[in-house]
Amino acid sequence: KASIGDLDINPFQASLAIHDFRLFNPDTFPEPSFLDIPYMSAKFRVADFFKRKIIHIEKIQLQIKQVSVVRMPDGVTNLSLLRALKKIEPSSISAQAREAKDQTTVLIDELRLTLGTVQYIDFSKGVESPSRIQFDAGVADKTMRNITDPGAIIAMVVLQVSYHSTIGNL
Repeated sequence: KASIGDLDINPFQASLAIHDFRLFNPDTFPEPSFLDIPYMSAKFRVADFFKRKIIHIEKIQLQIKQVSVVRMPDGVTNLSLLRALKKIEPSSISAQAREAKDQTTVLIDELRLTLGTVQYIDFSKGVESPSRIQFDAGVADKTMRNITDPGAIIAMVVLQVSYHSTIGNL
């Protein structure tokens, strides 16, 4: 599940801004919150899509306030589920849509990532008594350029969450 506070679309500037985006864990997780993103925006080059079938994004700004990493009693984390999502292609996509997707190129000139805090909630010793640790990730305007795989954005966020906290060692 996800929720959006506000969505601003400006067709004249080919831009999009989302305020107060929240991504929730699956219902099987005792902690509901996964991602809290107060602001994200993108600026597109629409003409490139019609000329060359390129989804060309000049700039994405992603300001993540908090990521809550949850470990279940069986050891599964919500981050591992997010990584697995990147690999799944829904069977409901028609062959024609799959072919169009394969022929469309994505180019992101610049991604700017800000990541505030990472909360680690460990239910491995039982749902009744989770351990909680919070880290300041301290990532401000981390820039990534020339992205051609949108999945690399997820990989970058996961890497920053793991690198700037000790979650990678837990």
